Amino acid sequence: MDLYFTQIDPPEPFVIDRLKAGGWRCRHLPFRQVRLLEPRWDAAGWDVLLITSKQAARWLMRRTVTTLPRLGVVGRKTSALLPSDRLLFADAPADAAQLADRIRATIEPGSSLLFLRGEVAGDTLREKLAADYRFSELVVYQTTEIPQKGGAPSAGSMVYFQSPSSVSDYHALFKIRPAFVGVIGPSTARAVKQLGWTIDFQPGRPENRQLCEELPPARYFTSRERQP
Repeated sequence: MDLYFTQIDPPEPFVIDRLKAGGWRCRHLPFRQVRLLEPRWDAAGWDVLLITSKQAARWLMRRTVTTLPRLGVVGRKTSALLPSDRLLFADAPADAAQLADRIRATIEPGSSLLFLRGEVAGDTLREKLAADYRFSELVVYQTTEIPQKGGAPSAGSMVYFQSPSSVSDYHALFKIRPAFVGVIGPSTARAVKQLGWTIDFQPGRPENRQLCEELPPARYFTSRERQP
């Protein structure tokens, strides 16, 4: 059974191998490509940098920074791209809402926070932190659409949506719901539900380890597909 990954990066070899044992054939179906930007900025003066994506982490690691502020980061994979001695949380929060809650519990109100974000980003951090902190945002990357060729995913397959934009891009291109829908986290789940689609799978955390551990074997879904 085919499992389509909609993230910008292709699935890692260990993910392909782990899921193959469960009867899954991993496919890559990206809708966007990334362009890192060159905004004017200065690391000095910020108490904490907030990072919720691998692209923002990659942008930061390409900068020459004498003294790096503390880093509030979402996700273990993103944290692994950054210096461990600058991470606020060794056990990375799973999403932006959890990050905001941890910031409020550990960082003094009035501290300066800079959110390194994409051109399109959710409002969670701003809504939860702006009232009590000196909260600013810096757009450090943007995504552009990739022209898609070919038809929709194979019949009876699962599409694993890994961002709200992948949901809207898929719907705009193919119009119809996949046979099975997987989502990486809460914001993506909301985008799916806004289309009136049901969700067949969502891991407890967004990391690939959770996906590999929690996704049922493909036969579980094929047996459901055969039911009248």
